[in-house]
Amino acid sequence: MKTKEEKKKSNLGFMLLVILLISVFLCISSFGIATWARYRSITGGNVEAQIAKWSFKVNGEEEQFADINLADTIDFTNVTIDKVAPGTYGSFDLEIDASGSEVSLDYYIDIDVTEKPTNLAFYSDSLFQNKLNIVNNKIEFEDEILLPNINTPVTKTIYWKWDYRTENLPSEEILQGYYSSIDGLEVLVNEYNNATAQQQQEIVLKINDKIDTYEQGEEVILPVIIKGIQKYTGEFSAKGIHITSSTSNEYMKNDEVTFSLEFTESIFADTNQTQITSSNAPVVMIDFEEITTANNPVAKVASLMNTQITLAEGSGKQATFVSAERNKINYKYVIQKGEVGKLKIVEISGSVFNKSGDEIQFDNTSIVEIKGENIDVKAALELQVGSRVYYTPPTATYTYDRANLQSSKGTESDYAQTGTDTLHNTSDCKITEWNVFEIGEDGNVKLIPVKSTTGGIYLMGANGYNNGVKIINEACSILFSNSEKNITARSICYEDIKRVMHGNEDKNYHQYFDSAVTRKYPKRYAEEYKSIIKGVERSNGLNISDSGTGILTGYSSASIKPYEYPSEIWFKNVDEKYKDLLSNRGNYWVASRCAEYNSENATNFGIMKKGTINSDKVYDAIVRGGLFDSYDTWSFKKWGALFPVVELNASQLQENEEETGWEVK
Repeated sequence: MKTKEEKKKSNLGFMLLVILLISVFLCISSFGIATWARYRSITGGNVEAQIAKWSFKVNGEEEQFADINLADTIDFTNVTIDKVAPGTYGSFDLEIDASGSEVSLDYYIDIDVTEKPTNLAFYSDSLFQNKLNIVNNKIEFEDEILLPNINTPVTKTIYWKWDYRTENLPSEEILQGYYSSIDGLEVLVNEYNNATAQQQQEIVLKINDKIDTYEQGEEVILPVIIKGIQKYTGEFSAKGIHITSSTSNEYMKNDEVTFSLEFTESIFADTNQTQITSSNAPVVMIDFEEITTANNPVAKVASLMNTQITLAEGSGKQATFVSAERNKINYKYVIQKGEVGKLKIVEISGSVFNKSGDEIQFDNTSIVEIKGENIDVKAALELQVGSRVYYTPPTATYTYDRANLQSSKGTESDYAQTGTDTLHNTSDCKITEWNVFEIGEDGNVKLIPVKSTTGGIYLMGANGYNNGVKIINEACSILFSNSEKNITARSICYEDIKRVMHGNEDKNYHQYFDSAVTRKYPKRYAEEYKSIIKGVERSNGLNISDSGTGILTGYSSASIKPYEYPSEIWFKNVDEKYKDLLSNRGNYWVASRCAEYNSENATNFGIMKKGTINSDKVYDAIVRGGLFDSYDTWSFKKWGALFPVVELNASQLQENEEETGWEVK
């Protein structure tokens, strides 16, 4: 909500608009559309009645503007004549002239009092006993000039008074708006909150004195709008329902949809012309229909979530009354958790009356029976890349044979290990928090962990290359899938990351060395697409992220044509919204085979992993985790964590009760 200081600044633009419109009206006054008179000057120290005149001489609707400077309307002065201050009071007249009109006239007066000092009040009488209501910083009047009196101008007098030492505590909104501007004000308010009733009376006077002192001497301008409308002579009826929200036609949870129920005449709660309030306004019920998903990928996902409201005939959710104006009632509805579809008005019940006492009664009336337009907005769930998802897979363990992943001697301290290792998804491989990584138009959602596992897998030598992709994928599948809910899991791979890159950073995919040489190679290499052994290039076979079947151990020797694939993936080349999802998550395996050749016409075979690259500075990247050197069969031992990709359908997700993210149903 704006502070009073902010409101004063925002009115500057409005004042300029008013001046422009007034200029236009003066230019066209010869056509009788709009004329108004400036205030009379002050002479001899006496203030004459200040009058602003409006003339409506055409059939139809006209809206006209003027500004009133309260300093020009002071009736009692013990201060400089051009300043309004505590202890002053005054009045001004508004004259409405419908002379020459061929029909009766309804007129409406809006006085914007945003600029008024806090303790200045407006009255309808010269004794300052009947205070005028201020709603949303406006004073509003409405009345009519009937045809027999059409040539007699109507004058409305508004009285104002700025009491000295006001005894009422200003609202919390006003006080907070001045804490930063008025020294000592917040201290006084805190004293008031802890004081006795007798002490509070004196503190209130001090608070108002500070506010009055700060506000006195400021120019007080009141923009006035008077609208003249040809009196409606047809049947009293509802014109329709209209969206008044300023946002787009697509709404998310907690978005506010505002709309108005409009009528052909001024409306009241009863024949006594009682103002319409939340206690007597017609009740409006809303519901949701099936969403239209064409050309709306967010809505396509939302429509798959099976959360749209299905209500029995005659039921719905009640919209909230906001306010009533001359010929319309304003409502709002806040989109709730899980609401998806087209928002429709389904029922209206209650009554409204016009000035003549004619009644419109809504008795469970369908909006289809009311003239006008329906509300048609989308309430799409905000599931997007990066959304937090809470998912705990069923308890599982995965045991593997080290010998299938480690082979050959490395450095003196790095030897291939034997025996088994076991990973647990309740301890070293526990993951319960995930981020949305990808949303498909078919509703398929891919999740990746907020952090990689603390437990991991060692790969070494030819066996690490042969079986690394298979074992890493298998471990992720067993530890993070849920077969009962049809949720699958695997390791992240090269293709996942390539999809979120910009540019062509993998241009070196399968770049061959100049000549074939006899070298060692892991046995899985012989199954791969585009491998060249003894001069024969394989035209089909495994892609770099395919697991292959069975366990292969050891290596072979033959004439091969060394090549490398793919080049490093620097995270600085990854699209911005994915970069944080992949970086700073630990050093994890990327289940894709890779190779690079070196100066000995040899190839280093390995598995890709998250790491860093030292260039002009250190970059996070997916790098080649070299495991086996084809020249001298040297083996390298590498460790990496698991970084699973979980796949499920959007219909399996719902927002959690804490509304901090999503959870699996």
